[in-house]
Amino acid sequence: MEGGHQPPKRNKQSEEGDGAEGEGGGGRLGVSTTSTDSLAGSVDNRPHSSGQQQQREQQGQQERQEQQEQQTQAASSETSASADEEGGKKKKFGYGYGKSTADDANDRQQQHRLSGYTFDAESGWYFNNMDPTWLFNMEQQVHFHTTAQQFFVMAEDGTLTPYVPPETSNPIPQEYRCAVLSVQSGLRSMQGRRPTQEDRHAVLDAVDGLQVHPCALYGVYDGHCGVDASEFCEKHLHEKVFAQLKQLATFDDDHIKSAITTAVEELDADFLRLAKMRKRMDGSCVLIACILGTKLFTAHLGDSRAILCRDNKAVRLTEDHKPEIERERKRIEQAGGRIVKIGRVYRTTLKTKEDKAPQVLLAVARSIGDLQLKQPSPIVSATPDVCVYDLQRYRDAFVVLACDGVWDVLSDDDVMSLVLDRHRQVVQATPDASDPGVLRHPSFDARAAASLIMTTAFDRGSGDNISVIVVALDWKADDEKEKEEKAEEEKKDVPK
Repeated sequence: MEGGHQPPKRNKQSEEGDGAEGEGGGGRLGVSTTSTDSLAGSVDNRPHSSGQQQQREQQGQQERQEQQEQQTQAASSETSASADEEGGKKKKFGYGYGKSTADDANDRQQQHRLSGYTFDAESGWYFNNMDPTWLFNMEQQVHFHTTAQQFFVMAEDGTLTPYVPPETSNPIPQEYRCAVLSVQSGLRSMQGRRPTQEDRHAVLDAVDGLQVHPCALYGVYDGHCGVDASEFCEKHLHEKVFAQLKQLATFDDDHIKSAITTAVEELDADFLRLAKMRKRMDGSCVLIACILGTKLFTAHLGDSRAILCRDNKAVRLTEDHKPEIERERKRIEQAGGRIVKIGRVYRTTLKTKEDKAPQVLLAVARSIGDLQLKQPSPIVSATPDVCVYDLQRYRDAFVVLACDGVWDVLSDDDVMSLVLDRHRQVVQATPDASDPGVLRHPSFDARAAASLIMTTAFDRGSGDNISVIVVALDWKADDEKEKEEKAEEEKKDVPK
């Protein structure tokens, strides 16, 4: 029972006595053959103040005396019984309540007198004299039926209804529970012109356990100098993100952003420990998009990029972590690194003597791994940029996540045009296509869109691994809202 006392467990003798009322008996508490529905709304099996109250109390006293005698006999045969159990003077409870002193017990007993019940100072519960399957907690004002294992509250007219405990944690806000939005995704990846495939990915269209809808996560992990770091991200980053989110006491944008940041930084620390043991020097860029209701969270390290289609135009969601950017250059130099330009590309490296060529060169300013650039001080950062965007109904159609193998040869607008042009061609080829919306038409195929982007990047001469995830935002019709809007329009058309 949240927010209050738990009911005490009965001792063995009491359980055997109650077992006859439970399903199958057997000397244990079970679910009563009488349904809980029959318990609610009826209080005939509980004592009430009446002319027969004195007789009932005498019967209850006699039953308690017999029970105490049975407990005394059982306790004498237990060689390992504790001092509190000697003589069978106290009942055994399984919920770990603290012990009350004799004075405290007497004070509480004086304060908690209830006709027809016997107060137990240890647990704070009243035992029903006539029906020991019923307990009562005065502080919470709830009844508990031991065989039904259910709490009840009593109305003024004496009827019982199931007890609903108060909320003990902050409810999930409405913006994280959207009934009219669902997502579907398509992933395409190829080795391309590279000798090995170092990209890894994560596609989770539906994640349980957060009471959020939709709840999804997508990741592109562009590895370099090996696959250990990108595989580590693929296996563990989503686990860390959702583990952090499930621990949140307050579910809002700022706390979610902080949780994602913590997850990424913890992942880097875990991988660096592994890299030291195995002497691995590889690393990985990171790009994730987490959809929680109508909120879109992005987090990234490196130059993988995400864009959003809004009103059929590209909106860039992430900023590439290139070392020549002023804020990255300043941080790198303060940490003891330097920026060098080789050909047309700026790279992060360690400070060396002027006549000595740099041994480590990295084309990004932030990453997972890259042990040589993380110790003794982190020249390359593992702190992600985390942003949140409010998804807008019908205006936002899809999200594209891709590694630099795409963005080296295609612009944001190029990618947007590829997807929109293909979709328009498919819709026009459908005879009964009446909905011009980008994704409200069932012919949209996220995987086909991702495939088109991938093959186009390869045809344009990309020399890198190529990975693309397209996430379609499917906004369902809200009948009630549309009826209201239609009614308002009709009112405007009515002549005065």
